[in-house]
Amino acid sequence: MNQYPPPPPPGQPNQPGYKQQPAPYSGPYCPVVNVPTTSGTAVASLIVGIASWFLCPILGALLAIFLGVSAKSDIARTRQAGTGMATAGIALGAAHLVVYGLVLLVVLLVTAGTCAALRGS
Repeated sequence: MNQYPPPPPPGQPNQPGYKQQPAPYSGPYCPVVNVPTTSGTAVASLIVGIASWFLCPILGALLAIFLGVSAKSDIARTRQAGTGMATAGIALGAAHLVVYGLVLLVVLLVTAGTCAALRGS
């Protein structure tokens, strides 16, 4: 014969004498990790640094450098991510200024040489 009382009908709460089943195993404990957000100023510095090569040469390069330096100081203060993007924005802006300066220097030298050659003849 049956030694245990019958289970309660469906839909009724557990009655005394019946143990509730434990929750199913959900796996190992995984702590929540706070991932640092990326600095928006660093992203802007990188975008402006790239765009300065195609759109607005000198102003874009200066803006990329300014945004990159500003982003680096913000990142150091707030511990956000984006140091690499800020550095890339600074490097792109500085490289653009150097290239633009060299091109301007060559144009001025060629123009000065042409003017001197025309005066001498």
